Formats: sequence, C-alpha cells, structure tokens
Amino acid sequence: MALKNDHRGFSAVEAVLILVIVGILGFTGWFVWHAQQSADKTLNSADKTAQSTTPKVDSVKSFADCKKAAGSKIQETYPETCVTKDGKRFTGTPKLIDYGPTGVNIQKASDITKLTSADQTFKDFILSMVKQSLADNQQNTDPNTACEYTYTVNVSKIYAQAYATGGVSVCGGYAALWAKVDGSWKQIAGTQEGFTCDVLMKYKVPSVLVGDTCNEVSSGTSIPYNQD
Repeated sequence: MALKNDHRGFSAVEAVLILVIVGILGFTGWFVWHAQQSADKTLNSADKTAQSTTPKVDSVKSFADCKKAAGSKIQETYPETCVTKDGKRFTGTPKLIDYGPTGVNIQKASDITKLTSADQTFKDFILSMVKQSLADNQQNTDPNTACEYTYTVNVSKIYAQAYATGGVSVCGGYAALWAKVDGSWKQIAGTQEGFTCDVLMKYKVPSVLVGDTCNEVSSGTSIPYNQD
C-alpha cells in the first residue's frame, strides 16, 4: 500500500514560525522608532534650553553675559577681556585688586565710591562699619574718649571678592583681615602684629594677600606660609 504525504502539520508549523518572525520584526521596528522619537525629543529639549540660557549678542550687557554668549572669545589679558562675535568688549574684574601702598581710606559714606572694582557686598560691609562709628561718635560727649571715635577704615587689597586686607585706625589702630564667611563679610583677624597661622589656615587665606609667612602662636616665631 502506498503512503500518502501529509503536509498539513508542516504547513501549520510554517505559519506559526512566520507569525513569530513577523512579530519579532514588528516589535524591533517599533522599538527602534520609539527610541529615535525619544532621542529627538531630548535633543529638541536640550536645544531649547540652550537657546533660552544663552544670551543673544544684542542682549549682552556685561562680562558675565559675554562669557555665556555664543561666539564670544576670552582674551588672555589681566583682567580678562571678553569679545562678542560682533566686536563688543567687556572687561572682567581682576582677581587681585590692589589699591596701592597707601590703600583707600573710608571715613564717611561718600568715600565708599573709592573702592573701585569691589563688589557691592564688600562696600556695604565697610559702609556699615563706618556708619556705626559715626553713630557712636554723635553720641559721645566725653572729650577724653574722642580718639575712640576718630574712625578710619583703610582697604589695601581685595582678592577674588572673598578676602580683603587693610586696617582700622582708632586710638592707634590695627591691621585687619576680612573674609566672606557663609556668604557674609566679617572681620576674621585684627592685630598690631602679624596675622597668626591658625587664622590664615582656618580660612585658607591666599598668600598673595598676606605674604609668605605667618606668626606661629605656640613658638612665637614667624614660619613659612603658602596658600594658593
């Protein structure tokens, strides 16, 4: 008796395989398309953010704006100079502001304008010291203590808008060291001798501001000091 070939089972298997392959191909295509769409959205969002945070050339009004603007160039001058792509020039604040061998004397409110290049927070800090002195002086009626209220703040140097040196003249006076601590200016040292190492190291005062030596309290001697 001759055997008949039964192709029905084989055809069913083929159909299942085809469906599986089509499903895999379809899912792969969808996955690739979805990934591409997500990437495009991310790029578009990043472009919009960059456009919103990058100042346009015609809106550049300061050194900080210039540094952010597209096409600007920073020239290696001191202080730095920023040039926009249309040629506008802005000069940055020097890291070290040196008011020369005599410094700047502040005795009254109007003198605060002498602190050129200093940021407003430091000006306000020095002004508050002077105003307090003036208020105390107006209340003083004893001529024997008049020198206590002859008050002058001398500013010698400012570094990185975070440290400053100078002096306070009141009945002899003292050398002063100021620093921005937790966002606010304060006097961190006042002395008629050299600044002590423990204070300089605690606040990491740069050597360019206070020199390369400091007073070691324990030994009473001057030792090398170096802080960038």
